[in-house]
Amino acid sequence: MRIRSSTTGDSSLFRDQVLRAQDDQRALRAEFAATGVQGPSSRDPLADAVAQGPLCYLSHLPPAEDGYGPDLAGFAVLVRAGGSDGVETEVLPLPRMTGSAVVAWRERWDAAAHAGDREEAQAVLKEIGTAVMEPVMPCAGWPGRLVLLPDGQLSRLPLHAASVRRRADGERRSLVHEAVISYAPTVGILSECRARAASLSSVTSHGLPDRYIGVAFWDSAIEEGVQGEFKAAAQHFVDRQTFAEDAATPEAVEQALVRTMSEDPAPAVVHIASHARVNHEEPLSSHFRLNPARPGDEGLLRLSDLLRIGLGEIRLAVLSACESGSPSADNANEFMSLASGFLRLGAAGVVMWGPESRVLFRVVMST
Repeated sequence: MRIRSSTTGDSSLFRDQVLRAQDDQRALRAEFAATGVQGPSSRDPLADAVAQGPLCYLSHLPPAEDGYGPDLAGFAVLVRAGGSDGVETEVLPLPRMTGSAVVAWRERWDAAAHAGDREEAQAVLKEIGTAVMEPVMPCAGWPGRLVLLPDGQLSRLPLHAASVRRRADGERRSLVHEAVISYAPTVGILSECRARAASLSSVTSHGLPDRYIGVAFWDSAIEEGVQGEFKAAAQHFVDRQTFAEDAATPEAVEQALVRTMSEDPAPAVVHIASHARVNHEEPLSSHFRLNPARPGDEGLLRLSDLLRIGLGEIRLAVLSACESGSPSADNANEFMSLASGFLRLGAAGVVMWGPESRVLFRVVMST
């Protein structure tokens, strides 16, 4: 691995993140051998990952406690194809991405998203674009595809929707109009998910199977968004099985999944649209709230239930639920969530789409 630094002078602040990228490279072969998952070739898995496009580790240092000490800047580690072993790494300092700035962005974004405040949401996305993604994208060569590996509170921000300037006229556009942005907790999980996707059978030319399993339960608080989304999504699939409103009980869904997967284990898109709650203390108790089957029943479809019954081959899981991808506010690097549970179930990819995403969609479509 060849390492370049875009900073001058002492680069000791960037040591941990460079080592993080190096550790990924050294440890992946043993990890793949232990799990039995094989990469797409005999080369180093990290080299295989960057052969499909660059990766970008993003890290911020926590703000100084009680205002004592400097508010240190964060940085990016860009990993792309190059060098004798197929991997080249560049450290890029991001002076405006301080610990206090990241915390402020997260707090402001959460408040704006839940209040439906488009103007404040746009302001936060502009600041994130200026401080983070505008410096990163030119150094990455404005790729058509980029995988982000953020840590800490950065994982709670919609970096893919940052407002960036690329053209000479200075016009700002949402980053999703310029590139396909994906997220991954580690290169190991990214490589494993790509291997799963490549191994699935009965997938159509556009990359998704024809089979759809949809579950939706809504109340007045989310009815408008969920009902329309659920019905529109199901119409795009030839082979579809849906459970909505009264039919969306945990027992009915579990029984159908067991029966369906035993009779026909073909790959599927799984779509769950409902309220959800993440339990960071007991992750397996995280759940979707569905229709209670009987009086006194809470109607909870728990992550432990899904892990028990299994879901077969999942090309894509779409989780349209609040908190479906929320990491812990106290320790965001411990990313235990409903989304990570679906990766554990064997999904090749997860799309998280909560109430704040609907605010984000309106902002993105207006820029």
